[in-house]
Amino acid sequence: MYKIAIPSYKRPNLLATTTIPMLMVGNCKEIYLFINEDEEDSYREVLNSINIKINYCLLKNCKGIGNVRNYIRNFFDVGDWIISIDDDIKGLYIGDEIIEDVNDFIFTGFEIAQNEGVKMWGVQLCSNPLFHKEGYTTNLTYINGSFTGVIISDEELTTDIDHFEDYLFSILHFLRDGKLLKFTECWIKTKPFNKIGGICQQLGGLDKRKQEAEENGMKLAGHFPDMMRLKYSKKYDVQNIRLNYKFKWSPDAAISGYNYLTDYI
Repeated sequence: MYKIAIPSYKRPNLLATTTIPMLMVGNCKEIYLFINEDEEDSYREVLNSINIKINYCLLKNCKGIGNVRNYIRNFFDVGDWIISIDDDIKGLYIGDEIIEDVNDFIFTGFEIAQNEGVKMWGVQLCSNPLFHKEGYTTNLTYINGSFTGVIISDEELTTDIDHFEDYLFSILHFLRDGKLLKFTECWIKTKPFNKIGGICQQLGGLDKRKQEAEENGMKLAGHFPDMMRLKYSKKYDVQNIRLNYKFKWSPDAAISGYNYLTDYI
């Protein structure tokens, strides 16, 4: 059986009105909530009346979403099925229809991932039907950190950055495992660049996050030039990344992932 991990920062009320109701309606029974130890009381005050089992996993001196995601990956046992879900997810959809049985969808996702020999899987972030395609892809693709399934390995991958940490995980998993898994007709409803809590507040505000996006984008593009390119997002007024879905795995390419880990992590 899979386990649900939710990282959250200064968003107890948002969590209580978005992700948790979605999971409860979707027949999910238990979550592991990763929060700073000094926020436990504020989260319990909001969440104690909600009828879902919450395991409070308290973080000490663990700053930044990159470090938190590293912590989550090392918290669980090798072989565990972990679905990491952000604290502001309003719904999970296939096409224009909401997926009501989230529990069944997650379990099926892990079964397909295991059959494909994939250690990381996810869904679309975009709601535009023009970008939706029935089925799934195992090419190099962006697995958004807001909804990510991971099968824990004995040598788990880590990130050294906050903004674009999910792009880095996508690249490193592809280089190590040879493929990823994304359900291309399924997508999550969320609000990127939310100024309340989360990574924006951790980094010191939206402008600081945009600055980190610029710096981390340049860093990743310099190390993985054949796998990605930078593209400015007018919608969010921030530097963004486009992965090269035609990129093919090779032993030489895999070495670049190993070199990144040894150079930076």
